[in-house]
Amino acid sequence: MSILQRRFWGRLFALSNLPVTASESGLQVNRDDPIPWHTLFGPIQLDNGMLFSTVNLTSADKTQSLSWYAKADAKAFVERCYQFWLDDKQQALPQQIQQIKGLLSQGYLSQSRWLVLKELVEQSYQGWPKDFDAQQLNPLAQKQFQFLQQMANADEHTLTRIREHYLQGQLSQYQDLFDEIEDHPLTKKQRIACVTSNDANLVLAGAGSGKTSTLVGRAAYLLKSGQCHPGQMLIMAFGKQAANEIGERLHNKLGNDAKGVNCSTFHSLGMAIITKVEGKLPKVSDLATKPRALTAWVGQHLTEHLKQPEYRRTLLRLIEQDPSLQPNKKAMEQYRKMKQLGLDSGGRIQFFKLQGSIKKTTKLLVELLPEFKQYRLALGPMQHQELRNLKPILVTLVEAYNRHLRQQDEIDFIDMIDKAHRYVRSGKFVSPWTHLLVDEFQDISRPRAHLIRALNRHADALFAVGDDWQSIYRFTGSDISLTTGFREFFGPTSQTNLDITFRYGDALNQISTAFVCKNPAQLPKQVKSFSQGDNPGVVLVDDSQPLDKIVVAVASRAKPGESIYLLARFGFQLPKGDQLAQLRAQHPTLSINSDTVHASKGKQADWVIVLGLSNGHHGFPSTKPSHPALEAMLPKQEHYAHAEERRLFYVALTRAKRQCFVVANSEQPSEFVRELHQLLTDKD
Repeated sequence: MSILQRRFWGRLFALSNLPVTASESGLQVNRDDPIPWHTLFGPIQLDNGMLFSTVNLTSADKTQSLSWYAKADAKAFVERCYQFWLDDKQQALPQQIQQIKGLLSQGYLSQSRWLVLKELVEQSYQGWPKDFDAQQLNPLAQKQFQFLQQMANADEHTLTRIREHYLQGQLSQYQDLFDEIEDHPLTKKQRIACVTSNDANLVLAGAGSGKTSTLVGRAAYLLKSGQCHPGQMLIMAFGKQAANEIGERLHNKLGNDAKGVNCSTFHSLGMAIITKVEGKLPKVSDLATKPRALTAWVGQHLTEHLKQPEYRRTLLRLIEQDPSLQPNKKAMEQYRKMKQLGLDSGGRIQFFKLQGSIKKTTKLLVELLPEFKQYRLALGPMQHQELRNLKPILVTLVEAYNRHLRQQDEIDFIDMIDKAHRYVRSGKFVSPWTHLLVDEFQDISRPRAHLIRALNRHADALFAVGDDWQSIYRFTGSDISLTTGFREFFGPTSQTNLDITFRYGDALNQISTAFVCKNPAQLPKQVKSFSQGDNPGVVLVDDSQPLDKIVVAVASRAKPGESIYLLARFGFQLPKGDQLAQLRAQHPTLSINSDTVHASKGKQADWVIVLGLSNGHHGFPSTKPSHPALEAMLPKQEHYAHAEERRLFYVALTRAKRQCFVVANSEQPSEFVRELHQLLTDKD
C-alpha cells in the first residue's frame, strides 16, 4: 500500500490534506469509493509545476487532477501506482485473450460476432498507452499483449484473412463430404457457399448451376460439422414437391443423420407456428383453396349488396369509368341513351348483367381481393388514386370476407403467413431453428420475407439460394428487390456467385447471359459452361413452317431417348392435346412435352422449341396490361422496359440442354427476336 498526502505548504495553499491511497485493488481519493485499476484509462500521470506536482487520473466516470503535492512524494507515489496498474493489466491479460480466442474459435466469423469481438478487444486494449513498451511484461504476457495489439489494429482486411483461413480449413476437412453429397462433386464455389456462414448468406446462380445441390450440401455440412442438430434446421421451399425432394436427397445421402430436419413449404410452416401457439390446427377456408368457391362467394356478395341503392350507384360509377369492365362500344352507346331516358339504377345494373359487365366485375374483384386484404395498409397516395373508384367496393368486400372467415373459424393463406409472423415477432412462438435455409429465394414475397427476417433474429444464420435472372412471378407478389436488395433487408450478408452451369454449352450460355443482362439492374454474374458444345446455342426459325415440320427438323438431330420441350408465353399458343399426341406418335423414341414458360421453371429438356414470338398483347414480350388497380398493389414495377418479360424469355432459352429453337415471324419479329438476331450476328 502507498499513501500520498500534502505536506505543510500544500495543506496551507489547498486548505485540506486530501490523502490518496494506492493498493493492489485500486486507488482511493480521500474517503471516496475506491477506483479499480482496470477502470482507469491508462496509468496515472504526473504534472510537475515550479514548486508542487499534480497527479492526474482518468476513469470512465471522470477526470481528476489532484494538486499541491511535494514533487518527490508525488514522483514516488506515481511510480508505485504504475506498478500496481501494470500488475493489474498483466493479470487481466490471460482471461481477456481467452475470451477473444474463444470468439475466434466459434466457427466462421460472422459480422455480428466480429462486432462483438471488436468491442471486447477495444475494452481489453483500453488504457494501454500507445507507446507502451511490452518489454516491461513477463515473456508470456508479452506474447499476449502483442496478440491483443494485433487484434486492436484489425480491420476489414483482417476479417477477410480470418474468414479465408477458416474456409480453407473446413474445405479440406470436409472434402470427402462435398465430393460425395451429390451425384457429382460440388464445385469450388458451391463448397465455399456451403461453408460460408455470415449472419445472412445469399447464393446467386444462373440456370443449371446447381443451386439446390448447394443447399443440400450446406445442410449436410452443418449437420456433419456439428454446427446444428437436425431439429435446429429449417429448410423452406415454395412447393411441396421441392420440399420433399430436398428432404429425400438429404435422407438418401445422410440416412438417420438427417432425421428430424424440417423441410417445409411456407404454408406448412405458417400452419405449424399457428398450431404451436394456439394449440390446435387452423382450418383453411375453401375460399382460399378453391377458386370456384371464392368466385361464387364474391358473386353472392355482389348480389346481396346490389339490393342497396347506394351500392348500385357506386358499382355503376365504377363500370362507367372503367373501360375494362364495359361491354362493346355499341352496347355502351345504348346504355347512355337508356340512362338519359331515365332508366333507374336497378335497370342499368340488369343491363350490365346481360352484357357481361357484372361477370367481369366479379372476376376483377376475385383477383383484387387477396391483394387488397394484404397490402391495403401499405398503399401510398398514388396507389389510392388508382383505386379511388374501386376502393369503396373493395373495403366492403374485404370486411365481409374477413367476417366470414371469423364466423367460420377459418383462415386463408394471407392470415397464415401474417399470423405466423406476428407470433414469431411477439415472442409467442419461440423458434427452435438456429439455421434457416431458403430455396428459390428470387420468388419471395414481402410478407414471407418478413416472416424469415423475424425467425432469423433468433437464428445463427440465414442461407438463401436463388437467381434474380429467373424472378418471373411478380403477378403473384414476388418482389425482385428483396433479392437485389438482400443486404438492405436482412443486414450483413456474404454473397457467393456460382460460376458454372452444367445444363448447356457455352454458345447458349453466352447468348442467354448477354440477353438478360441488357437490363443493368440485374445482378452481374460470370457464368461458365461445364461443357463447351459445338452447336449454336440458339437457332431462329421462321413461323411460316408448320409446327410438325419444325419438330421433324429438331427430331432429326436428336438421339433416341432424348426430349423435346415445346414452350410458349401463353397456354393457347401451345399444341392442343390431340396435336401433341400426334407429334408423340410420329416420334415414338423421343419424349415430347409442352408447357407455358412460367410452368417450365425448374425443368429442362435436350431440345427446346419456343413458340409465339410475335408482337402485341399476346406476344413475347407481352404488352398485355394489368388492371391499374392490381398494378397499384403489386410490388413496384421496374424502370427497365419489359424487365420481367426479359427474365421470362431467359428462362425459356435456358431450359435447353443442347439447343433452343425460337420460332418467330421473320417479317414482323418481336423486339426480343430482333435482339437475339443482333446478338447472334455479333457473335458470328
